[in-house]
Amino acid sequence: MSNLRWWLCRARVSVRRASGFVQIAIALVIGALPVFQREVTWAVHGSDGKIRMKEQRMLLTLLLVATVHAMSGQSNPLAPYGKDTYVTGITVVGSAKHTSCPLFVWIVNEHSPAAKLDIKPGDRLLAVDGQPVSTIEQARPLLRIAKNQPAWLSLGRGSKTFFVDVPRIRLSELEEKDGMKVLSDGSVYPLDATDAEIKYDKELEDHFTERLAARVFPSHYPDDPQLYYPGFEIFVFKNPAAIAVGGLEHGPASDAGIHWGDVITSINGVDPRGKSIPELQSLFSSQRPEQMTLEIDRAGKTKTLSFSLAEASDVLHKNHRELYKGKVIPAGMPPEYPKCED
Repeated sequence: MSNLRWWLCRARVSVRRASGFVQIAIALVIGALPVFQREVTWAVHGSDGKIRMKEQRMLLTLLLVATVHAMSGQSNPLAPYGKDTYVTGITVVGSAKHTSCPLFVWIVNEHSPAAKLDIKPGDRLLAVDGQPVSTIEQARPLLRIAKNQPAWLSLGRGSKTFFVDVPRIRLSELEEKDGMKVLSDGSVYPLDATDAEIKYDKELEDHFTERLAARVFPSHYPDDPQLYYPGFEIFVFKNPAAIAVGGLEHGPASDAGIHWGDVITSINGVDPRGKSIPELQSLFSSQRPEQMTLEIDRAGKTKTLSFSLAEASDVLHKNHRELYKGKVIPAGMPPEYPKCED
């Protein structure tokens, strides 16, 4: 599955591996978002895996990756610019349900020029280059462009309106700073992804819907934020049966080198195939911090990786997310934002 990373118009907007903002109504990565190891989801509304794949080659990571098409597969949101797209490094989120809700700045990529400016999570995006924006559809073509020129942003913070001239950065350069590489088709992969892995992912993507039987932690997080887990959702495949890494957040597994799409052949010495969903939830989470060892098959290559589990609440925080009424939403938003999720 090559392009699934979660996330958004960030110019990283949706790059494969749909990440997981399952409940954000729309996430727009204006610039770039480093999360979701290759899951930039461009449509974040609890996608079905396939779309996440095509959008992720987060994104965003993505990156970010986000709009509201997350349930049905769509063309790469980076087109037609792909790796030569220029972005601001800012991720913006909005609501697909409530058109009265403004666009909010969610994340400012630490490796982008925007990180040096006075732009904070929760700021409202009002206009781009003098053109008012209130929806992702309006902002998207203004934020990710094919030219290396600054973006003149009108922002709101409380009762104050201010303007910021934001330099853009080439998407491929920003992704490389985040440990990712952008292919010619705009898809995003870890820097160490091999040609064999990329080929395998693309083939898996082509047959994803027919092979997917179930998902564990579909929001990329367990329902109980106090549980310890590796930081990814799990795909249960059929024909043939396999358990694979799905939406991958920045967490212990990604830090250890796990990739989206890795087939898990053993977890702490146990073959996970044939297990029920509750059994898989139990296998991949714990009430306390423990060591986990995964044996994985990555496009025919066997690897063994070990890491310490992290509390889901810590992984949420690390990925700039929080729980609201049982849903995963962007963290750092102003008090009025949660209503946009109702």
